Amino acid sequence: MGCSGTRRALTGLGSPTVNSYKRLQPGSWAPANTYWGYGNRSAVIRIPGVGERRHIEYRSGDNSCQPYLFLTGLLAAGLDGVRHQLDPGAPFDGDVGHLTPAEIERHRLGFLPRSLPEALAALEADEVVASSLGAEALRHFLLVKRHELAQYDIHVHPWERRTYLEVV
Repeated sequence: MGCSGTRRALTGLGSPTVNSYKRLQPGSWAPANTYWGYGNRSAVIRIPGVGERRHIEYRSGDNSCQPYLFLTGLLAAGLDGVRHQLDPGAPFDGDVGHLTPAEIERHRLGFLPRSLPEALAALEADEVVASSLGAEALRHFLLVKRHELAQYDIHVHPWERRTYLEVV
C-alpha cells in the first residue's frame, strides 16, 4: 500500500472519534496532509531538532485513541517500512496551510482522511496495520466505532437546534 496509504490507515486508530477530525484541518498546527518534514509542525511525521537526540513524532493521533492499538499499528507500519525499504519521499519544508490545491497537488502532498468513516475504511483496507491488530480486535474496534458513528448521525445536536429550529 505504500507510506501514504499506511498513514491514512493509522489515522483510524489514532483519531478514532468524529470530533478528532475537527482538529486535523489544513492550516492548523495539527497535520492534515500525508508528508514528513524536519521541524515542520504541520507534518504528520515530524523530526524535530538535529544531532544525537533526534527523534520521530507521529502527529495524527489524539488523546481519544486507545494507545496500545495505536502503538501496535505504528510499530507494524514502521517495521513494514524498514523490511520493504519503503521510500517516504523527500521531506517537505513549507507552510502547507497556505498552499493552493494546485500547489498541494504539484508537491504530491496527499491528505489524511477528512472524516472518521474515511479513516475506518482506510484502516480496514490496509493489510499491514489491520493485520497487526489481529482479526478479532480489528473486527470489534470497527464495530464499536461504526456503532458510535451511527449514534452520532441520528443525534440532533444543540448547534443544529439553535441554528435551524427557528428557520425551518
